[in-house]
Amino acid sequence: MATSPNTTVVVFFTPSYYCKLQPIEGVWAVVKGEIVKSGPHLNLLDIRNKLLKAFKEKITSKVIVELWKRALTRAKEYKESDNDVILLDEKTDDDDLDDDDEF
Repeated sequence: MATSPNTTVVVFFTPSYYCKLQPIEGVWAVVKGEIVKSGPHLNLLDIRNKLLKAFKEKITSKVIVELWKRALTRAKEYKESDNDVILLDEKTDDDDLDDDDEF
């Protein structure tokens, strides 16, 4: 991964079953909310068009940044509440984690 010298990269793994830590879940919540508000759907093509419209109009850069901020805040809270959580920074080598490590 190419980064500038002043950039810090932090990678964290989250449980896939914990939707509050997955920013994509927030995207889906916004889009699904728009679909519900849009009324009855005549067919799958109508739903497809409404989905595309919702993505284009409602998922802005600002929304994405806010979803990431929320996920990072929740991840920090999750990390603080669970001693078994591992955060990796760019200096950590994947080989530092053995296959025998339990999460």
